[in-house]
Amino acid sequence: MTSRCLSVARAIAGAGVVFMVAVAPARAAEVPALPADARLEPVRAPLEKTLARAAGDGLPAELIAGKVREGLAKGVAPEAIRAAAERLATSLASAATFLRAHRAAPAAGPAVAASPLAPSLIQTVAEAEMAGVDLDSLLPLVSSKDGDAMVGRAVAVVTDLTMRGYPSRRSGVVVKEIADRDARALGRVVAGVEAIRVEQTVSRADALEALGRNMVTGGSSLDVAVARALEGGDRAGNAAEGTSPGKSADAPGHTGNTGAGKSKKPKK
Repeated sequence: MTSRCLSVARAIAGAGVVFMVAVAPARAAEVPALPADARLEPVRAPLEKTLARAAGDGLPAELIAGKVREGLAKGVAPEAIRAAAERLATSLASAATFLRAHRAAPAAGPAVAASPLAPSLIQTVAEAEMAGVDLDSLLPLVSSKDGDAMVGRAVAVVTDLTMRGYPSRRSGVVVKEIADRDARALGRVVAGVEAIRVEQTVSRADALEALGRNMVTGGSSLDVAVARALEGGDRAGNAAEGTSPGKSADAPGHTGNTGAGKSKKPKK
C-alpha cells in the first residue's frame, strides 16, 4: 500500500473514532436492580419506573438505587423511600439539563465535548441544588473549560459555603477566582473565609467580599489573600456602617490595623 493510501486509511479510521465518541451520549445507562426486600413491594413499581427513566436519560441511576438501599438500612418507611428517590431523580435531571446547557467545550475539540457528562459532576451539582444553591450561582464554574474534577471540587466548595450561610451567587464568583489563581487551595477556602469572619467580626457577606477583593488585588495565593483580609482591621462596628474590610486607617471611625481603638486594662 502506498503512503498516500495509508494516509487516507488513517484519516478514515480517525473519523470513525470521532463518530463513535460523538454518538456515545445516546446510549442509555444500565438500569440498576432494586434490592429484593419485601418492604419495597408497595412502591417497587414506581421505583423501577424512576430508575428506568433516569437510566434512559443518561443519569447516574445507581445513585437513586443507593438512596433506596440507604433508606432500607435506616428503616425508613417505603413511601418515604419512594419520595426521596423521586426527589433525587428530579435533582439529577435538573443538574444534567443545567450542565448540558452551560458546560463549556474543553479545548481538546468537539470529539471530547460530545462525550457524556461525568456522573460524579451531575451528582455534585444535584447535591448543590438540594442544599439550596441557586444553580445560576454555578455558572462561572460550569461554563469554564476546566476539567470535570476541578469543577466538581469548586462546586462542592460553593455548596459548603451556602450551607454555612454565605451568599451563593458571590460564593460562585469568589470560588472561581480562587480556582483560576490557586486551584490547589480550594480545600482551604471555607476555613479561610471563616477565619476572616470570626477574627474581623464581620458578616458572612463582608467576609466573602474581603476574600474576593484581596484575591484579585493580592496576587495568586489564597493564603496571601486571607492574610491581607485579616490585616484590614475592620470590625463589626465598621461593617454595620456599610464599610468593608480593608478600609483605610485614615477614615473616620477606623481603629487601625492593630486594634488600638480598644482600651487595655492596666496590669495588676
